[in-house]
Amino acid sequence: MATEQRLTVGGIIRLHREAESCDIFVPDPRQPPAAEMLKGRFPDTEELTLIGKHLPADARIIEIGAGIGAHTVYFERVLKCRGITVLEDDPEKVRALGINIRLNGLRGVDTRFLGRAATEVVGDGSLEGLDADFIKIRGTGEEMRILSGLGALIGRSKPLIFIELHSGNEAAFLSWLTAGGYEIIERHKRHAETMNYLLRRT
Repeated sequence: MATEQRLTVGGIIRLHREAESCDIFVPDPRQPPAAEMLKGRFPDTEELTLIGKHLPADARIIEIGAGIGAHTVYFERVLKCRGITVLEDDPEKVRALGINIRLNGLRGVDTRFLGRAATEVVGDGSLEGLDADFIKIRGTGEEMRILSGLGALIGRSKPLIFIELHSGNEAAFLSWLTAGGYEIIERHKRHAETMNYLLRRT
């Protein structure tokens, strides 16, 4: 059992998963994911386990709302994914993400879109030259706009999709599932205002 770690403001936490030990810089230990990480666990372990069950080997990933990069580290170090394009526009999280990429020696992370809003990046077609086996979307309420902007990429690549859906977007989401030819294969509720879904093409 991992020993609970202590952290003040801005520090490094060691996380363990399978044969990997990874160091994660956390800028603010008061944020909810830090509580789980202080126990030596990656944040959202249940969701990461569900994703790992379905993710193809050497997956190419687009991670929208990458935060401080704990999942980015997990995807490369634990799941051995071969390429991860990250989007995040919060300056503090962008800084922490960069630190965590360096701390863990990640070599397959594309950071060219950092600092730009996800709706802007998908809206201007910046991602259309990419292919993806898996797309992870945390859009803080903008997830349906993001899905719409990814239409051509999704139609071409037919990726597995993880989406954090905010309440109020359910009707639009169900319509998108029908029109896009996707089905729900896993779901997990972590917060009262959101539901997490894992989707695949039917």
